[in-house]
Amino acid sequence: MRNNIPFITDEKVKELLPMNEAIELMEKVFIQITNKIVTIPQRINLEMPEVKADSLIMPVYSSDDKKYGVKIVSLNRDNPAKDLPFIHALMILFDAENGKPLAILDAENLTAIRTGAAAGLATKLLSNPQSSIAAIFGAGVQAKYQLKAICKVR
Repeated sequence: MRNNIPFITDEKVKELLPMNEAIELMEKVFIQITNKIVTIPQRINLEMPEVKADSLIMPVYSSDDKKYGVKIVSLNRDNPAKDLPFIHALMILFDAENGKPLAILDAENLTAIRTGAAAGLATKLLSNPQSSIAAIFGAGVQAKYQLKAICKVR
């Protein structure tokens, strides 16, 4: 295995994936999922009750791009009381044709951007174009990105 796998920081992820592009990509991906071009198996939930935490392992494969990725998310319920984020995450991207790792991404904001983009896309496709009020339950990082995405489309 090569030793120079790029690490993409959380700040770089935000820079490389503006919300308007994320919304467009979510639309493309949902179409690809429907057409069975992208495969997303059910995620694995590793429960760790002794430490009040869970780890979610989420693989994805694109037959068009010949790439696959695995996102690993840590959910630690005691972290907010410790002034730490509830969610930590990494995404590892691989070349499916030869198995080589292509990049490792800090995926905390990637997770929030993707969730927000899905809310933005749903708003774009399903809400009345004259809508001017949004209801968002929660006030964490993902809620902030959902509001950003909704504002991009309305």
